[in-house]
Amino acid sequence: MREITGDIFKLAQKGDAILVTTNGCVKKDGTAVMGRGIAKQAAERYPGIAKTLAECIKLYGNMASWLGVWDGVDVFSLPTKQDWRTKSDIELIQASCERIATLVAIDGHGPKINNIYMTRPGCGNGWLKWEDVKPVIEPLLDDRFVVVTPGENDEIPADDDKAMPRLAASGKELPDLDQAVTVCFTGHRPNKLAGYDQVNYNGFVDSLTQIIRNLYAEGFRNFVTGGAQGVDQLIFWAVLRVRKEHDDIRNIVFVPFDGQERKWAAAGLFSQRQYAQMLREADGIFVCTDDKSTNYRDVAGFLTNRNHDMCMVSSRLVACYGGIDYHTEKGGTAECMRYWEENCSSQGSLEVHPVSTVGTLSITV
Repeated sequence: MREITGDIFKLAQKGDAILVTTNGCVKKDGTAVMGRGIAKQAAERYPGIAKTLAECIKLYGNMASWLGVWDGVDVFSLPTKQDWRTKSDIELIQASCERIATLVAIDGHGPKINNIYMTRPGCGNGWLKWEDVKPVIEPLLDDRFVVVTPGENDEIPADDDKAMPRLAASGKELPDLDQAVTVCFTGHRPNKLAGYDQVNYNGFVDSLTQIIRNLYAEGFRNFVTGGAQGVDQLIFWAVLRVRKEHDDIRNIVFVPFDGQERKWAAAGLFSQRQYAQMLREADGIFVCTDDKSTNYRDVAGFLTNRNHDMCMVSSRLVACYGGIDYHTEKGGTAECMRYWEENCSSQGSLEVHPVSTVGTLSITV
């Protein structure tokens, strides 16, 4: 098994193969659920493949299957989970890779395949970590198997079908996190910080990193952010730094609704590209509502409910706050702080770190 960077669909040529991570769900219209990541990309590139996958699931169950030749490339399914709503299953991934290895065995019976391209199955949005998955599948796959991660200019698909536990906007069905070691964060957007130039945030992120280290020293292990532009994403990257020092940290993103990044810039700081990379790096992702409305009032409600959901699973809210009095001021950060005081104070404490935009952006550690 080899590892490279690139675009999986550009790399695959005639005589090669692609493994598409999938689940075992079939919709009422007779097509398989292929709604996210590389599965969605395959469904868009190869019209009809979702129906082919559904037929394989009905015939053989949720096991790795040959889906045919599409644009000269052999395509196989690689199941990573039974249901699109659940986390990836490392035992299923192992079984899928064992079956794939048999299907493409060089014994004269299967298709003759040069290179077999795949993403990191079950990692990132699937909750699993590559350092846990790799040693399980590497002994099963020969050197024709190529694990591809996107390069700087390549499209970034989710590494599996982005299936994760869903949350109701009301805060029901919240994830089973140990509240005692869970901390969540709230803070301002770029327009109240230092804009969209990354150089303005270097020292700020250094300070955020120290805040995370201090929280870890207090015993916190689950760090929950909301994925929004500004403090949410800066905190995420600070947690990622500290996670390299402590492998028991979980960096969790509560997504208010699918598509929150739709109107963001394609590249640069706080962009769609960085957001996609963030989701790939996350240890857990929770989508707080399945509602697809783009109405302004609905979206504002989704963001508020996301904040409330984060508070409900935590024993501390850390606010990076640059206002004067959150009890009276408008805005999502102030509202989140008021919500904590009114509804969650019995769970733990509100920790406020003043933010200053006078001169260089700074935060009190």
